[in-house]
Amino acid sequence: MPGDAMSALDDPRVQPDEYVVYPTGYDEMVNSDKDSWCLTVQNGHSWGWSVRRGRGMSGPMAMNRKGQWIVESRGSGRNKPRRWPLEEALRIALEHVDTHTLNGHTAQQASDWVAARVAERE
Repeated sequence: MPGDAMSALDDPRVQPDEYVVYPTGYDEMVNSDKDSWCLTVQNGHSWGWSVRRGRGMSGPMAMNRKGQWIVESRGSGRNKPRRWPLEEALRIALEHVDTHTLNGHTAQQASDWVAARVAERE
């Protein structure tokens, strides 16, 4: 097979394209949208790694080092892509996964709110 297209299969390269960082207590959370509070570290390949909101979600929002969400522009300007080496992007995600908010609530606060509503109905 040397020299043909199948020879590439002799030495495959496997490389993760993203890592998902889950909030503390994720498995016990009761809210159905708990994936929204995960942080995904995505491979931008030659651009580096970015921290994104949610699991399996896409969009222009990227987290900066301070845990703030920034709209990532594609051109020149103030909101250039927030990209880092993998180790730094993972550190940023781990540092902020339990404290970043959606609609003013952390993942745990949202789960507690849903649990309280469910308990009221029982």
